[in-house]
Amino acid sequence: MFFFKRRKKPNSYDKNLQTKRGLIKISGCENASRSGDVIFIHGLGGNARSTWHPQELYDDNFWLTWLGTDLLDIGIWSFGYAAEAFEWKGSTMPLFDQASNLLDWLENRDIGQRPLIFVTHSLGGLVVKAMLRTAQTFRKQSLIEKTKGIVFLATPHTGSHLAQLIDNIGILARSTVSVEELKAHAPQLRELNEWYRENVRHLKIQTKVYYETKPIQGILVVDPDSANPGIEGVKPVAIADNHICIFKPNSQENQIYLGVKKFICECLRVPLQLPKIDFNSKKGKNLTELEEETVVTKPLACITEELNSLPKNIDASKKVISSHSSNSLHVVDNQVTSVKPIEVFFSFASQDEKLRDELEKHLIILKRQGVVTTWHKRKIGAGKEWQNEINPHLDTASVILLLISTNFLASNYCWGVEVRRAMEKHEAKTARVIPIILHPTDNWENAPFGKLKPLPKDGKPVSKWGNRDEAFCNVARGIRAVVEELVASV
Repeated sequence: MFFFKRRKKPNSYDKNLQTKRGLIKISGCENASRSGDVIFIHGLGGNARSTWHPQELYDDNFWLTWLGTDLLDIGIWSFGYAAEAFEWKGSTMPLFDQASNLLDWLENRDIGQRPLIFVTHSLGGLVVKAMLRTAQTFRKQSLIEKTKGIVFLATPHTGSHLAQLIDNIGILARSTVSVEELKAHAPQLRELNEWYRENVRHLKIQTKVYYETKPIQGILVVDPDSANPGIEGVKPVAIADNHICIFKPNSQENQIYLGVKKFICECLRVPLQLPKIDFNSKKGKNLTELEEETVVTKPLACITEELNSLPKNIDASKKVISSHSSNSLHVVDNQVTSVKPIEVFFSFASQDEKLRDELEKHLIILKRQGVVTTWHKRKIGAGKEWQNEINPHLDTASVILLLISTNFLASNYCWGVEVRRAMEKHEAKTARVIPIILHPTDNWENAPFGKLKPLPKDGKPVSKWGNRDEAFCNVARGIRAVVEELVASV
């Protein structure tokens, strides 16, 4: 409920962001291997982006993008919908229609194929509950089964007394249907809450509840009783914030941020399914290929026992899998071995750091499998001599990624040290060097690395792709192919 204060807008903000509707991609949404989706749903008078920003701005420095950085293999979305408090500010729809609209957007985006978490504020929590009830009515069983958890931030499960106050302001500020439905003790809200309370355990949906304790201009928008859905075993958490600030964490050490992140991790935890390995196949498979068939979440030490039950036709002389967590699984010609991870070195200009970060996110599955480790200069600790830290990793890396841009070519260290050493290792066949074209760069083909096949496909710069995630997926597939080739040769 945002009519207490006006949003701040930077001079250069995109006006379309303020009114954008539907499921908005924030982070990781193009990653086909992601382990789940998290959808944020704002409340009355909010929008898909600035609602969640501590300064109500439209930049990327807010907790949805922070989660995208901390939880690299999770898709982060935000749902924007029309829900104004007053008719003069814009349109809105009844709760049932909002729920149906959300359900349709989820289906349009193919949400529900992976585990799903909702993080909601105020009216947004009611929209999600109504959506789930609609999904149950229309037998959208897959979506319901994939919904693993809901976070309710100051949600008025039985309505808010503030709705009556808004309604009494007068004809010149006539309230919308959303306000009418939010009135305290409204029968439809009680009915919806009873449905959720009776079905949540059967639906196996985890619930996290936070409520405000500070009033705004003397008004406690959602009182503790209304914020409590009354679910057995769920204890609402009091937060020393008001209705507006409670869902705008200002740092990654904020209680709400830490609590929601932990809740997401707990809800998306997937039990182990051991990869189905065809030991009669002559074609070797590594863990990257097996990842497309299943999800491995247990430590390797836990897999050892299960491997004992595998077919007895495996040659007893073959190596047994190591339980050391830094090693990865590799299967070739009926052989299960322990393979040391491939070290990947990023050579890049400081100005291209953001793009480097995006690329590393697309390598997360290889990293989680223990197939690769990555290193770059930002990992150098304070007080250490940077050259003494970089050179050893450059010497031991098996894959060297050259992130090409005009900034890279203009860097004396990148050009004079890292490129030179990378090409020496290439000539000696001790490392695979991969040029990755970030931005259009004139005449890069005549550089020492110009004879090497670049990524993305056909050397098309990442910045020239219509969808940057598609570009990085293409790059990641190319890197994965090289890594698989190196692992197979071990």
